[in-house]
Amino acid sequence: MKNTIIGTATLALAAVLFTVNAQSASAAAGGSTTTEGTVKIKQYDKPLTPLNPLDPKKSDPQDPGKGDGSKGVGSEGLYLDYVSNFRFKEVTLDPEKGNETMAQADKWTYQAKNKPAVNVPNHLQISDKRLAKGTWNIKVSASEMKSIDPGSKTILAGAKVTLKNVTVKDLNGRDDAALKTVIGKGGKAAKGGTDIDISTDGKDTLVLKAADAADARGTFIASFNEKDPESGVALNIPVQKDTIKNGEQFKTTLKWTLSDTPA
Repeated sequence: MKNTIIGTATLALAAVLFTVNAQSASAAAGGSTTTEGTVKIKQYDKPLTPLNPLDPKKSDPQDPGKGDGSKGVGSEGLYLDYVSNFRFKEVTLDPEKGNETMAQADKWTYQAKNKPAVNVPNHLQISDKRLAKGTWNIKVSASEMKSIDPGSKTILAGAKVTLKNVTVKDLNGRDDAALKTVIGKGGKAAKGGTDIDISTDGKDTLVLKAADAADARGTFIASFNEKDPESGVALNIPVQKDTIKNGEQFKTTLKWTLSDTPA
């Protein structure tokens, strides 16, 4: 009886040892390999949708607004998305004293019929979506303010356009002081609330710049007197020597240039 019991125990032990050895041999087999995951990255290839300057973060991309301004321009990730036209109000002019008039507020309308049009400040919008860091600047020049009446060659000599109380909104939440994008008289950076004079002699005037590549990326809106949209852009008409007809209309063409080179 004892021999039988010992023999049975011995066989069970052998079975356990055999199983352990088999598992060890299985763990040592096999190997590893690698696979790839590839992707091609491209930059934005067109200007972004213009945003409501009063509330850009809540602008609806599915129902974009439309102001009285230019279509966007730019390339390779750097775009001037929007610039307002300046519709100056009718002005009564004393030829011996000159006068000043303001541009109407930009009229912002939406595609949806149930959304009323609203007055917003005249403004510009720039987007830097470049993959490589860089700087940018915006300059503007204004042509002579010439009569558009048939046969007239009258020019408003010395007329000047002024962007009033310029402030910048950064959709990334940084403020003017950090960005140093507003350019005042003499080309000095300012925190905001700066007036920028544009002569009608065709010469470039620096409006905005992002001199630090670390701050240049993103979307920015420069508004002209956000708190009072009807007083954001002024046209100053000095004393005139030439004869001006009653009701004569004049026009200047403003050229806005976005560049990625240091100003």
